[in-house]
Amino acid sequence: MTLYIGGGLLCFFKSSPLRSSFADVSDIKKKKVVVLGTGWAGTSFLKSLKDPSYDVQVVSPRNYFAFTPLLPSVNTKKFDVQFREAEDYDYLVMAIGACANTFNIPSIVEHAHFLKEIADAQRIYRTVIDCFERASLPSISEEERKRILHFTVVGVEFEAELHDFVIEDLAKLYPTSKEHVKITLLEAGDHILNMFDKRITQFAEDNFKRDGIDLKVGYMVTKLTETEKSTKERATGKTVSISYGMVVWSTGIGTHPVVTDFMKQIGQTNRRVLATDEWLRVEGCDSIYALGDCATINQRRLMEDISAIFNKANKKNTGRLKVDDFKEVINDICERYPQVEIHLKRKQLRKFLHLLKNSQGKDELNNEKFKLALTEVDTQMKNLPATAQVAAQQGVYLAECFNRMKISETYPEDPLRFRRTRRHRFHPFRFQFLLLLTVLYIDSVEIVEVLVVFVISWSSLFSIWYSHLWHCPILRSSG
Repeated sequence: MTLYIGGGLLCFFKSSPLRSSFADVSDIKKKKVVVLGTGWAGTSFLKSLKDPSYDVQVVSPRNYFAFTPLLPSVNTKKFDVQFREAEDYDYLVMAIGACANTFNIPSIVEHAHFLKEIADAQRIYRTVIDCFERASLPSISEEERKRILHFTVVGVEFEAELHDFVIEDLAKLYPTSKEHVKITLLEAGDHILNMFDKRITQFAEDNFKRDGIDLKVGYMVTKLTETEKSTKERATGKTVSISYGMVVWSTGIGTHPVVTDFMKQIGQTNRRVLATDEWLRVEGCDSIYALGDCATINQRRLMEDISAIFNKANKKNTGRLKVDDFKEVINDICERYPQVEIHLKRKQLRKFLHLLKNSQGKDELNNEKFKLALTEVDTQMKNLPATAQVAAQQGVYLAECFNRMKISETYPEDPLRFRRTRRHRFHPFRFQFLLLLTVLYIDSVEIVEVLVVFVISWSSLFSIWYSHLWHCPILRSSG
């Protein structure tokens, strides 16, 4: 390895492959050259190095070359500095996630802790420790000690982790502080864990209260200062200010600034996330895809194509069809419009034909009766939740589409295009619900809802959880 010193060390990137008239050295182990700096010396060296037998890497605090003779002219505004970094593409995949949603509440960013990144989790850990350390100082008053050890959480799942850490671990290290510890959970809704069965919601609330957690449902944070939070009770509109030591804000997702700027460019200004079709293409942008928390699928409504579907099945143009005449397009209908399958389950019907027969009471129908039979189907449409499970499945789906991109041009997969000829190139994305997991540390017992309610032991739950993580390819080293 060779080092060529020409500047400071801050960031790292690889240079583009060097090309010249030298012989092919792909089979020869290259000598690695690391260049520190992108000033005059470093850049001149890189520009003049032509031999491709070197593996060149650059480490520098900047990824551009500054033409220093013109810097005095910049000082006097004779020249303006413009910076533009861009990458051309054939396809763009946007998977940049979302930001924490502060709901435009003053000072949330300055005084609250978020929980979106590893650095956030480490910062929270240090702050909790710091609160206990400060509360242990003999010079601290009793009132100040209570304030410092008052932990407020907006968002349910972290509450359980914090309670376990503070009460079970730190209280043993700081025994004199335990009696002053207070944990408050704020929830704007009428209940916590609204996505779960009511039995789980009630069980969790009862156990939180039994563990001494101050559970406040129906309360919204309206303002945050360095030492006080202002909350408003939704039912009465009454506002109360309470002192605190730390606030963790782990609820809601907001729009990433890059997404906001992009939506302005494409005319999606009235949305919080990018709208895509069922193939994850951004609406109005054929070569741009968006997935994960930065996007949502704008599922096409069945009623938009109801006449086209009827005409597709009505090959003889008679204007009236028997229910059995729809057999050829049933699979395409269910594949293209997932809300049909959801509607069938709600009606406890096994097949699409049963839906048509049940609604009409006979085997023949025209276009208007066909519309009437399916008028409630679109009411089953729901946006997918912003969860890791959805994002991971979308990533796998889009990669599979890219893997088959070329062959699908000749051999499209499905489903039928009702308004055009031929078929769609790929199956639309279909989310497969696998597991909805929320862990609540309640008296050493956890609650897990997987379609039905189970109560299992700590060791069993984490055996399942770590087993799942071990089988996640994205978390394992390929080596």
